[in-house]
Amino acid sequence: SDGVFNELEIALNYHELVKVKISADDRDALESMQKKICAKTGAIAIQRIGGMVILFRRNPKDAVIDLSLAH
Repeated sequence: SDGVFNELEIALNYHELVKVKISADDRDALESMQKKICAKTGAIAIQRIGGMVILFRRNPKDAVIDLSLAH
């Protein structure tokens, strides 16, 4: 719903890394929902375990996570 996407936008802007639980009947539906969420938010899925997806989206104005240490 729009309310869920609004909250997700706020969380991604503030934290950059967000864990989301997706309820779906099967693996294909779960993957489809994950792709829709990523497309709508501009986030990328870092990891998925079962119905739990970890999303990342850099905040261009105020980066929270320092990726220079990731090398």
